[in-house]
Amino acid sequence: MSMRKAIYRIAKIVLGIALLLGSMRSCISYINWSALRDAQALCDSMPLGSDIVPTIRKFEKDIGFVKQPGGKETVRHYGYPDSGLYTDGHRFMFFGMWMDKAYCDVSLTQDGKAKAKYAYLLEY
Repeated sequence: MSMRKAIYRIAKIVLGIALLLGSMRSCISYINWSALRDAQALCDSMPLGSDIVPTIRKFEKDIGFVKQPGGKETVRHYGYPDSGLYTDGHRFMFFGMWMDKAYCDVSLTQDGKAKAKYAYLLEY
């Protein structure tokens, strides 16, 4: 085998690996971007000053969650009054790739109306 053919084969292998890694990174970026877009859409759909209960019901219906009497809460939504972790608001979670997650956080007034909202992506 000539030196030229060996270099050509090595170049093809390196190019193949680079294309594979690049396509994997593109897929991961797209999945995370989609999760963030969904979180932002949920936050945008809720006007400030509105009641949060319809948003919770729609979110749980969209993810297919049905709460059973005495059953556990969904891990994709938590907040007041369901748990003590988030006593003045609600957090809605959208899965990205692996451990990456997008969130829509909503802060509430004393009477349960949305006063602030924020969507973000938490990457690990």
